[in-house]
Amino acid sequence: MEQSDLEHRTEMIALIDGNLEPDAKELKIKQTYPAEYRFLLQNCYPALRHTDYRIVYTIRSYSDVEDIRRIIRERPQKLNLNEFYLVAQEYEPGTDEFTEVFETAVRMFPDDTIANLNAANAAMRRGDLTAAKRYLAKTDNSPEAVYARGALAIRQKDYNSARRYLNEAKSLGSEQAGITLEQLEKGKH
Repeated sequence: MEQSDLEHRTEMIALIDGNLEPDAKELKIKQTYPAEYRFLLQNCYPALRHTDYRIVYTIRSYSDVEDIRRIIRERPQKLNLNEFYLVAQEYEPGTDEFTEVFETAVRMFPDDTIANLNAANAAMRRGDLTAAKRYLAKTDNSPEAVYARGALAIRQKDYNSARRYLNEAKSLGSEQAGITLEQLEKGKH
């Protein structure tokens, strides 16, 4: 203000340095010197009323299986996929707990191909072929995902599709696909 060339600069500085409360000072300048106030409002106030801030937070990772089990029940959104997989290893495949871990993981990470593949496999183990198909639609073309599509096709008794998927998975390097394909051929479906 002191270095400006505003017409009533001296009077406004006297108001600013006066004993009024800040809001009263601003009102007095606004009422007494409207043109200068508009200039201040447009050119000075934005810089004065600007706040820069930075938020710093730490994302905690969990390694204790008991902590992860508790958090899955209470606040699963706090976990990453590796933490879900860590606790899933503690359960027997096919159990309700095992299935629940993967279904929770896929709810938290609905577009993650590995979460969907694990949820699909868990759904097939419990016989929910509709859910398995839905989950497999969100997987990639990894050997494991292609093999899972073949396993689903077998369960759906679509043996032509199963052969196609299993042959593809085998060509991608899945040994299990070759074994399953041999068993399928022995059954002559």
